[in-house]
Amino acid sequence: MASICSFGIAFVLGLILGCSRAEDKLFNVQSYGAKADANTDNSKAFLSTWKDACQWSGTAKFLIPSGEYLVYAANFIGPCSGSITFQIQGVVKAPTDPSLFCNSTWISFQYVNGLEIEGGGTLDGQGASAWPYFDTSKNSNCPALPIAFLSTWKDACQWSGTAKFLIPSGEYLVYAANFIGPCSGSITFQIQGVVKAPTDPSLFCNSTWISFQYVNGLEIEGGGTLDGQGASAWPYFDTSKNSNCPALPIFCRKSAFTILLNHRSDSPNTDGIHMSVSTNIQVLDSNIGTGDDCISMINGSQSINISGITCGPGHGISIGSLGKIQNEVVTDVHVKNCTLIATQNGARIKTWAPSESGSATSINFEDIFMDNVRNPIIIDQHYCSSPPCSSQASSVQIKDVTFNNIRGTSSSMAAVTLNCSASFPCQGINLSEINLVYNGAGGPAVSSCDNAHGTATGMELPPSCLKSSLDS
Repeated sequence: MASICSFGIAFVLGLILGCSRAEDKLFNVQSYGAKADANTDNSKAFLSTWKDACQWSGTAKFLIPSGEYLVYAANFIGPCSGSITFQIQGVVKAPTDPSLFCNSTWISFQYVNGLEIEGGGTLDGQGASAWPYFDTSKNSNCPALPIAFLSTWKDACQWSGTAKFLIPSGEYLVYAANFIGPCSGSITFQIQGVVKAPTDPSLFCNSTWISFQYVNGLEIEGGGTLDGQGASAWPYFDTSKNSNCPALPIFCRKSAFTILLNHRSDSPNTDGIHMSVSTNIQVLDSNIGTGDDCISMINGSQSINISGITCGPGHGISIGSLGKIQNEVVTDVHVKNCTLIATQNGARIKTWAPSESGSATSINFEDIFMDNVRNPIIIDQHYCSSPPCSSQASSVQIKDVTFNNIRGTSSSMAAVTLNCSASFPCQGINLSEINLVYNGAGGPAVSSCDNAHGTATGMELPPSCLKSSLDS
């Protein structure tokens, strides 16, 4: 009998909980750019609507008005702040083009309490188009290997002790794999072989190739390779060239990574490790080379421990950008015993200007060696990725940041740049034992400060430009 890969709607729901009724609020997908023309992919608009609805503390109504909405794929992830009513008045359609069937799940809800789905609308999975594609007897491209990986994960995740998920030597093609917890015990994910992404752009449905969600006590190790086939993916996921570029979220909690990531220096927007809404994460003893940040932390990253990292090429280890949306917070980050080689930045915090409110607090960079780094220490609260750029101030508060025992060479004269907001000056900046030497002609290295307040102790090379208090 032919094996049919399921294609439909997966609901991974928590218990529907009763709660006291707070203020109701309507979240209309059309207000977030959804178009009822049956041709435009509305995945991003639906997920943007969900993001705000999920953060609402009262009862949120997620409304899909009358009309036909094409949605390639949407994964609605909680937990949410309040309850949600998902009201479908229109017709939501899956694509009919088999090249867009990357996943066995079209629409899913995960870790959502108090969810109600109602309305007189329709979820049209376009089944007749999908069935032949997911029949392994008729289609050799049916993603059987990801299913093997996920079946292995299922058993490992149910093991109450310490499970080792082993990928032995050899090459393994995996279209996409989403490893979801919570698990009964801890898991060591050991990669000895080479895991490869597809090179055919028609198989790039999601911006996430391999993800881990809600997994406690995860360790990733081994001398193997995760080969994302970047050169094939970069043009497809360039939003200036491809209007269907998706943006789906990743969540990690209580995870540890020990890995090798190697991208070309000209690979666009290829963060090595990118964290969002992540708690108690350790990134240890890893070599990362990429075309963007080696490690980046944005909204919701807290209790992060980064140690033993060699970064280069790349844009350094960065917090931000923050302030794109309201109340973005990063806190309790420790970066220690790292080496950065010929990177654009070293230890960096960046916020948009103008921006929404937010904060970056309790950040510690310690024992870091800079080898020919352009901006070894940099706080940039006027971050702008493409001109024209505004001269308005950032509303993100940066506070209690320590740079301790930062040494090495700078490829620019400005070895320390603290460019803080005029509206929310940086507070509690601590520079201790800074020894950075400009390795070019016309030195020495200098510091540059705007609206930066704190203290400097020990060696000051270059000399500190911090203001001692907010009154000075």
